[in-house]
Amino acid sequence: MLPECGFTVLGKFYPSKLDATTIAVELRIWLLKLRIDPNVAQIAVREPIDHINLSTTDRVITQWHRDGLGKYALDLHKVPTLKWMILWTNGTPTELQCAGNVVHSEPYDVVIIDNHVVWHRCPPCEVNRYFVRILAPIVPKAMV
Repeated sequence: MLPECGFTVLGKFYPSKLDATTIAVELRIWLLKLRIDPNVAQIAVREPIDHINLSTTDRVITQWHRDGLGKYALDLHKVPTLKWMILWTNGTPTELQCAGNVVHSEPYDVVIIDNHVVWHRCPPCEVNRYFVRILAPIVPKAMV
């Protein structure tokens, strides 16, 4: 069961090598062992960047938002189309906010969030940070 704050740490994931392909393959296997199926999900691995290019998208990811709302990601009143997301990073974790409180995870934590409740944003420092976002994974009923 997810706590009231809408997120939980599933455990630590340490890939054998820090590259996008290895991370995607090994994280999928890791999740399947927990009976979480990312097969129908979009597994997106972002490789390290040395700065944030303030394009329209990057302006959104540096602000509190929820995924699955398109250009309305910052809208407080719309409910996102995506219910579940899994996040992972080897560096500074994605910042999470629930009911106005900022909650923290640690590097290498695999975090599942209820995207209807939890807001998130990119941390200020992305240097040497691999980041994974899995959209709409199939989660066991016991977790919901």
